[in-house]
Amino acid sequence: MTAELDPLDAAIERIRRSEPPADGWPRARKRAARAARRRRGLLALAATAAVLFIVASASLLTRPALAPKLEFAGAPAADSAPPAPAPVAPKTGEAGGSMAGIWRTPRLAVASAAPVFVCTGGAAPIRMGGTVPAGTVGERVHVWNWDQSPESRVLPAAVAVKGAFTLTPDGTSLLTTDGRTIDLTTGKEAPLPWWGDGPAGLKLRPAWATFSPDGKTLLAFEHDEKVGTARLIDYPAGTERTRIGGLWWAASKAAFTPDGKAVVLFGSDAHLRAFDAATGKEKQRFAPGFENTIAAIAVSPDGSRVAGGYQGAVRVWDAATGRLVCEPTTKGDGPLAWVSALTFSPDGKQLAGGGSGRLALWDAADGTLVHRYPPESIVTGDIRFDAAGTTITTVKGIHIYGPQFGGEVTVYPSVQRWRVDGKE
Repeated sequence: MTAELDPLDAAIERIRRSEPPADGWPRARKRAARAARRRRGLLALAATAAVLFIVASASLLTRPALAPKLEFAGAPAADSAPPAPAPVAPKTGEAGGSMAGIWRTPRLAVASAAPVFVCTGGAAPIRMGGTVPAGTVGERVHVWNWDQSPESRVLPAAVAVKGAFTLTPDGTSLLTTDGRTIDLTTGKEAPLPWWGDGPAGLKLRPAWATFSPDGKTLLAFEHDEKVGTARLIDYPAGTERTRIGGLWWAASKAAFTPDGKAVVLFGSDAHLRAFDAATGKEKQRFAPGFENTIAAIAVSPDGSRVAGGYQGAVRVWDAATGRLVCEPTTKGDGPLAWVSALTFSPDGKQLAGGGSGRLALWDAADGTLVHRYPPESIVTGDIRFDAAGTTITTVKGIHIYGPQFGGEVTVYPSVQRWRVDGKE
């Protein structure tokens, strides 16, 4: 997702950030070529400007990368399964297409402490990075364990999801915002008795939900298009602990501290705020705020730092004082025009960020750029470090990709692993 642009700039931006699907589209390229010849006016001008931009920047994209050598998740090891497919790098100089957007929930959930992500699709298994025609994504639940297989495991036809959903941290259970839990091992689903409108029901109507790191607290976010409210619930007991109001109604992210005792949310005043997860009392306000909403929030492993991002702005604060520590740069080669994921390293000394542009690694103390990763790292939806802090694993977000002036396809997530040390 990008900021609002005029039609010419929008067309240029879409083509500049192109990324071919993993399995290609030969017939779509032919259709796109025929369509392009029929176009006139502004679209032709945008295409010409985009080609000129790509040619001018080709030397930057093809020069030796500043980033470490990448390894793909699932690469052969002593105890590993078959490797996941390698994503395809953007091709400069080819009239390929444009990335139309990154889908947020309800179509993707990633387990915070397991190599598992879930999307919806049709009846057939889907390979990571695979494509389907845009607008045809189904409601069947697909489960990927990227340490075991690059293909999804499809749950029974009776298990369908239409709305938003979230995963328990261990990746074993899916919770839907219509009040069901789905066991991802057996495929069995069950309603949550405390969710709905019954005598003991909480009457939950969340737009989205997320869990604390230990899985014992469920945050259900509700809004009325004027203000948002976070309801913190003991899970799986279903006892509502507290409510936190005065939040930005369109916010789609929250972050708990590692111990689950506090949660960082986006206030209606466009500032990040930290709250006590037991009482709902505000603990800290982080200034300056952001222009509109929040797209990424992270808390360091020791709870001492908070990071937030929206569009191309990333900020890091001291959690105890609310003091701004640094503003990592998102500009330069492969800029992050839209930040969608932020994660601190295990020691809290580095911050990784990704989104519409190339994955970046910054020094969390002063915001200096440590590495800018290759073009394959764009469209990042989830980031995690290994326990030793030596590798970064990224999960691409679901995104829509359209051949230039032609039809669009939906591209499913793929998984990549990057070396932190930067050695080739």
